[in-house]
Amino acid sequence: NDNIKIVNSHDPSPMLIEGNVGKMQQVVMNLISNAKDATEEVDQREIRLTTKMEGKKVHFCVSDNGTGISDDIREKILMPFFTTKPEGVGTGIGLGLVSNYTKEMHGEVIIDSELGKGSTFCIVLPIVSEEVREEVEDVTEIGRLSGTALVVDDEEEIRDLLIEELEDFGLVVDGAIDGADALAKVKLKSYDYICTDMKMPNMSGDRFIQEARKLKNSSKSKFYIITGGISNSTGSISLSVLETMVDGFIDKPFTQESIYRSLIKSND
Repeated sequence: NDNIKIVNSHDPSPMLIEGNVGKMQQVVMNLISNAKDATEEVDQREIRLTTKMEGKKVHFCVSDNGTGISDDIREKILMPFFTTKPEGVGTGIGLGLVSNYTKEMHGEVIIDSELGKGSTFCIVLPIVSEEVREEVEDVTEIGRLSGTALVVDDEEEIRDLLIEELEDFGLVVDGAIDGADALAKVKLKSYDYICTDMKMPNMSGDRFIQEARKLKNSSKSKFYIITGGISNSTGSISLSVLETMVDGFIDKPFTQESIYRSLIKSND
Protein backbone atom coordinates (compact mmCIF):
# COMPACT_ATOMS: atom_id res chain seq x y z
CA ASN A 1 0.00 0.00 0.00
CA ASP A 2 2.92 2.33 0.63
CA ASN A 3 4.52 1.51 -2.75
CA ILE A 4 7.82 0.45 -1.18
CA LYS A 5 10.12 -2.03 -2.89
CA ILE A 6 11.40 -4.62 -0.40
CA VAL A 7 14.67 -6.34 -1.33
CA ASN A 8 15.76 -9.42 0.62
CA SER A 9 19.30 -10.79 0.67
CA HIS A 10 19.91 -13.50 3.26
CA ASP A 11 22.84 -15.86 3.78
CA PRO A 12 21.43 -19.43 3.84
CA SER A 13 23.99 -20.56 6.44
CA PRO A 14 22.64 -21.64 9.87
CA MET A 15 22.77 -18.66 12.24
CA LEU A 16 21.87 -19.44 15.82
CA ILE A 17 21.78 -16.69 18.42
CA GLU A 18 20.59 -16.58 22.03
CA GLY A 19 17.82 -14.10 22.67
CA ASN A 20 14.16 -13.42 23.22
CA VAL A 21 12.02 -13.97 20.12
CA GLY A 22 9.58 -11.19 21.04
CA LYS A 23 12.37 -8.68 21.61
CA MET A 24 14.05 -9.59 18.32
CA GLN A 25 10.73 -9.04 16.56
CA GLN A 26 10.48 -5.62 18.20
CA VAL A 27 14.01 -4.77 17.02
CA VAL A 28 13.23 -5.79 13.44
CA MET A 29 9.85 -4.02 13.32
CA ASN A 30 11.27 -0.80 14.79
CA LEU A 31 14.07 -0.72 12.21
CA ILE A 32 11.69 -1.40 9.32
CA SER A 33 9.21 1.19 10.62
CA ASN A 34 11.97 3.83 10.83
CA ALA A 35 13.18 2.95 7.33
CA LYS A 36 9.60 3.32 6.05
CA ASP A 37 9.30 6.77 7.67
CA ALA A 38 12.70 7.84 6.28
CA THR A 39 11.58 7.17 2.68
CA GLU A 40 8.30 9.11 2.79
CA GLU A 41 9.67 11.94 0.63
CA VAL A 42 11.38 9.65 -1.90
CA ASP A 43 9.71 8.85 -5.25
CA GLN A 44 11.03 5.29 -5.63
CA ARG A 45 11.05 3.99 -2.07
CA GLU A 46 13.21 0.98 -1.27
CA ILE A 47 14.06 -0.98 1.88
CA ARG A 48 16.72 -3.69 1.79
CA LEU A 49 16.88 -6.46 4.39
CA THR A 50 20.20 -8.30 4.63
CA THR A 51 21.45 -11.13 6.84
CA LYS A 52 25.02 -12.37 6.64
CA MET A 53 27.71 -14.08 8.66
CA GLU A 54 31.04 -12.39 9.38
CA GLY A 55 33.35 -14.48 11.52
CA LYS A 56 31.39 -15.60 14.59
CA LYS A 57 28.82 -12.84 14.33
CA VAL A 58 25.50 -12.39 12.56
CA HIS A 59 24.83 -9.07 10.83
CA PHE A 60 21.16 -8.23 10.28
CA CYS A 61 20.86 -4.93 8.39
CA VAL A 62 17.97 -2.71 7.34
CA SER A 63 18.86 -0.20 4.63
CA ASP A 64 16.76 2.53 3.04
CA ASN A 65 17.15 5.12 0.31
CA GLY A 66 15.60 7.86 2.43
CA THR A 67 16.67 11.24 3.70
CA GLY A 68 19.69 10.03 5.66
CA ILE A 69 20.97 11.17 9.06
CA SER A 70 23.40 13.97 9.83
CA ASP A 71 26.49 13.26 11.96
CA ASP A 72 25.21 15.18 15.00
CA ILE A 73 21.87 13.34 15.00
CA ARG A 74 23.54 9.97 14.44
CA GLU A 75 25.41 10.40 17.73
CA LYS A 76 22.12 10.89 19.62
CA ILE A 77 19.66 8.71 17.75
CA LEU A 78 20.00 5.65 20.02
CA MET A 79 19.50 7.74 23.17
CA PRO A 80 16.24 7.18 25.11
CA PHE A 81 13.39 9.52 24.07
CA PHE A 82 15.42 11.25 21.34
CA THR A 83 13.32 11.71 18.22
CA THR A 84 13.38 13.86 15.09
CA LYS A 85 9.65 13.36 14.53
CA PRO A 86 7.06 16.06 15.33
CA GLU A 87 5.50 16.09 18.80
CA GLY A 88 2.75 13.53 19.07
CA VAL A 89 4.10 11.45 16.17
CA GLY A 90 7.01 9.61 17.77
CA THR A 91 7.86 8.71 21.37
CA GLY A 92 11.62 8.37 20.87
CA ILE A 93 11.44 4.98 22.55
CA GLY A 94 11.83 2.71 19.49
CA LEU A 95 15.54 3.04 18.78
CA GLY A 96 16.33 3.23 22.49
CA LEU A 97 14.70 -0.19 22.88
CA VAL A 98 16.56 -1.47 19.80
CA SER A 99 19.82 -0.47 21.49
CA ASN A 100 18.88 -1.94 24.89
CA TYR A 101 17.57 -5.22 23.49
CA THR A 102 20.63 -5.63 21.27
CA LYS A 103 22.93 -5.11 24.26
CA GLU A 104 20.93 -7.69 26.24
CA MET A 105 21.73 -10.17 23.46
CA HIS A 106 25.44 -9.26 23.73
CA GLY A 107 25.36 -7.36 20.44
CA GLU A 108 25.79 -3.85 19.08
CA VAL A 109 24.04 -1.46 16.71
CA ILE A 110 26.10 -0.03 13.83
CA ILE A 111 24.75 2.94 11.87
CA ASP A 112 25.95 4.03 8.44
CA SER A 113 24.20 7.01 6.90
CA GLU A 114 24.65 9.89 4.49
CA LEU A 115 22.33 12.85 4.07
CA GLY A 116 20.23 12.53 0.94
CA LYS A 117 21.35 8.97 0.22
CA GLY A 118 19.81 6.86 2.96
CA SER A 119 20.76 4.90 6.06
CA THR A 120 21.75 1.39 7.13
CA PHE A 121 21.14 0.08 10.64
CA CYS A 122 22.95 -3.18 11.41
CA ILE A 123 22.30 -5.40 14.43
CA VAL A 124 25.48 -7.38 15.07
CA LEU A 125 25.00 -10.43 17.31
CA PRO A 126 27.32 -13.26 18.35
CA ILE A 127 26.39 -16.77 17.28
CA VAL A 128 25.44 -19.10 20.09
CA SER A 129 28.23 -20.47 22.26
CA GLU A 130 28.32 -22.52 25.44
CA GLU A 131 29.41 -19.46 27.43
CA VAL A 132 26.52 -17.35 26.18
CA ARG A 133 24.11 -20.25 26.75
CA GLU A 134 25.16 -20.47 30.40
CA GLU A 135 24.78 -16.70 30.87
CA VAL A 136 21.27 -16.73 29.42
CA GLU A 137 20.29 -19.68 31.60
CA ASP A 138 21.58 -17.82 34.67
CA VAL A 139 19.51 -14.72 33.82
CA THR A 140 16.43 -16.85 33.26
CA GLU A 141 16.88 -18.61 36.57
CA ILE A 142 17.41 -15.36 38.47
CA GLY A 143 14.49 -13.67 36.73
CA ARG A 144 11.72 -16.15 37.56
CA LEU A 145 8.74 -14.76 39.46
CA SER A 146 5.31 -16.15 40.18
CA GLY A 147 1.93 -14.52 40.46
CA THR A 148 -0.14 -11.99 38.54
CA ALA A 149 0.53 -8.48 37.26
CA LEU A 150 -1.36 -5.55 35.76
CA VAL A 151 0.26 -3.01 33.41
CA VAL A 152 -1.55 0.34 33.09
CA ASP A 153 -0.46 2.67 30.28
CA ASP A 154 -2.33 4.55 27.57
CA GLU A 155 0.60 4.10 25.15
CA GLU A 156 0.03 0.71 23.55
CA GLU A 157 3.67 0.18 22.54
CA ILE A 158 4.99 0.70 26.07
CA ARG A 159 2.15 -1.31 27.62
CA ASP A 160 2.71 -4.30 25.32
CA LEU A 161 6.48 -4.28 25.80
CA LEU A 162 6.24 -4.24 29.59
CA ILE A 163 3.62 -6.99 29.51
CA GLU A 164 5.99 -9.10 27.44
CA GLU A 165 8.88 -8.49 29.83
CA LEU A 166 6.79 -9.46 32.86
CA GLU A 167 5.52 -12.58 31.12
CA ASP A 168 9.14 -13.59 30.52
CA PHE A 169 9.57 -13.70 34.31
CA GLY A 170 6.71 -16.19 34.55
CA LEU A 171 3.96 -13.77 35.60
CA VAL A 172 0.39 -13.89 34.28
CA VAL A 173 -0.17 -10.34 33.02
CA ASP A 174 -3.19 -8.21 32.10
CA GLY A 175 -3.18 -4.75 30.52
CA ALA A 176 -5.28 -1.63 31.06
CA ILE A 177 -5.49 1.48 28.88
CA ASP A 178 -5.91 4.00 31.72
CA GLY A 179 -6.63 4.33 35.44
CA ALA A 180 -10.38 3.85 35.08
CA ASP A 181 -9.91 0.65 33.09
CA ALA A 182 -7.36 -0.58 35.64
CA LEU A 183 -9.64 0.18 38.60
CA ALA A 184 -12.41 -1.85 37.01
CA LYS A 185 -10.03 -4.80 36.61
CA VAL A 186 -8.75 -4.55 40.20
CA LYS A 187 -12.34 -4.68 41.47
CA LEU A 188 -12.69 -8.08 39.81
CA LYS A 189 -9.26 -9.61 40.37
CA SER A 190 -6.28 -9.49 42.74
CA TYR A 191 -2.81 -8.68 41.34
CA ASP A 192 0.54 -9.24 42.99
CA TYR A 193 2.22 -6.50 40.94
CA ILE A 194 0.57 -3.37 39.52
CA CYS A 195 2.64 -1.12 37.24
CA THR A 196 1.08 2.15 36.16
CA ASP A 197 1.91 5.23 34.16
CA MET A 198 1.09 8.61 35.75
CA LYS A 199 -0.34 10.86 33.04
CA MET A 200 -3.31 9.14 31.39
CA PRO A 201 -6.79 10.14 30.18
CA ASN A 202 -9.92 9.40 32.27
CA MET A 203 -7.95 8.67 35.44
CA SER A 204 -4.33 9.47 36.29
CA GLY A 205 -1.95 6.97 37.82
CA ASP A 206 -1.84 8.58 41.26
CA ARG A 207 -5.66 8.76 41.43
CA PHE A 208 -5.90 5.13 40.37
CA ILE A 209 -3.44 4.07 43.09
CA GLN A 210 -5.37 6.04 45.72
CA GLU A 211 -8.66 4.42 44.72
CA ALA A 212 -7.17 0.92 44.29
CA ARG A 213 -5.58 1.05 47.74
CA LYS A 214 -9.12 1.22 49.20
CA LEU A 215 -10.10 -2.11 47.65
CA LYS A 216 -9.77 -5.47 49.41
CA ASN A 217 -8.48 -7.08 46.21
CA SER A 218 -5.36 -4.88 46.23
CA SER A 219 -4.56 -5.11 49.94
CA LYS A 220 -1.50 -7.23 49.20
CA SER A 221 -0.62 -5.71 45.82
CA LYS A 222 2.70 -3.99 45.17
CA PHE A 223 2.43 -0.78 43.13
CA TYR A 224 5.06 0.59 40.75
CA ILE A 225 5.17 3.82 38.76
CA ILE A 226 6.27 3.61 35.10
CA THR A 227 8.25 6.78 34.52
CA GLY A 228 10.63 8.48 32.14
CA GLY A 229 11.85 10.79 34.89
CA ILE A 230 9.82 10.99 38.05
CA SER A 231 10.50 14.69 38.57
CA ASN A 232 8.41 15.64 35.55
CA SER A 233 5.85 12.83 35.77
CA THR A 234 4.24 13.39 39.15
CA GLY A 235 1.77 16.07 38.09
CA SER A 236 0.14 17.86 41.02
CA ILE A 237 1.25 15.34 43.62
CA SER A 238 4.59 15.80 45.36
CA LEU A 239 7.35 13.24 44.99
CA SER A 240 7.54 12.71 48.76
CA VAL A 241 3.83 11.84 48.90
CA LEU A 242 4.06 9.64 45.82
CA GLU A 243 6.92 7.63 47.31
CA THR A 244 4.72 6.72 50.29
CA MET A 245 2.04 5.38 47.92
CA VAL A 246 4.15 3.00 45.85
CA ASP A 247 6.67 0.20 46.27
CA GLY A 248 9.03 1.29 43.51
CA PHE A 249 9.61 2.87 40.10
CA ILE A 250 10.21 1.37 36.66
CA ASP A 251 12.26 3.76 34.54
CA LYS A 252 11.82 4.05 30.77
CA PRO A 253 13.35 2.82 28.59
CA PHE A 254 13.34 -0.30 30.72
CA THR A 255 15.40 -3.45 30.36
CA GLN A 256 14.70 -6.94 31.68
CA GLU A 257 17.36 -6.46 34.34
CA SER A 258 16.12 -3.04 35.50
CA ILE A 259 12.51 -4.26 35.77
CA TYR A 260 13.57 -7.30 37.74
CA ARG A 261 15.67 -5.17 40.12
CA SER A 262 12.69 -2.87 40.73
CA LEU A 263 10.32 -5.74 41.48
CA ILE A 264 12.57 -7.74 43.80
CA LYS A 265 13.83 -4.63 45.64
CA SER A 266 10.43 -4.27 47.29
CA ASN A 267 10.56 -7.94 48.32
CA ASP A 268 13.76 -7.47 50.34
